[in-house]
Amino acid sequence: RVLFRSAPRVKEAFEALFKAGRPYDVECRRKGRDGEWIWVHDRSVATHEKDGMLYADGLVTDITERKKTEESLRASEQRYRLLFDRNLAGVLRGSLEGHVLECNEAFAKILGYESVRQVLALSTVDLYYSTEEQAALVQRLK
Repeated sequence: RVLFRSAPRVKEAFEALFKAGRPYDVECRRKGRDGEWIWVHDRSVATHEKDGMLYADGLVTDITERKKTEESLRASEQRYRLLFDRNLAGVLRGSLEGHVLECNEAFAKILGYESVRQVLALSTVDLYYSTEEQAALVQRLK
């Protein structure tokens, strides 16, 4: 027997497959026979009738490792974002084309701007003493 943790959503999708012919495509956690929880991608696109019974052919894929990787990436991004935003040092991220991609509040304050939004409206060229200085840095980064 397989137990569903997200039973209402799975049940609704399964019923829609059989009642309305809507494709069944659900990612959910299942508890297997061994008692371990795993993530699965469960899908079926059509039903067919045989001997008076309605059947669905489908595919179930174990996506546990992908889900673990996604969660790890989310946690890493959250740590980066906290470090970036709360850093007392000014931090700026710009593109080689001269676009300011992001900066933290400290960067804006250090350069005398009232907000990050003001810095984001600039070009990275605006933040250098000279265009030559900016061009030299870009050349070194390439």
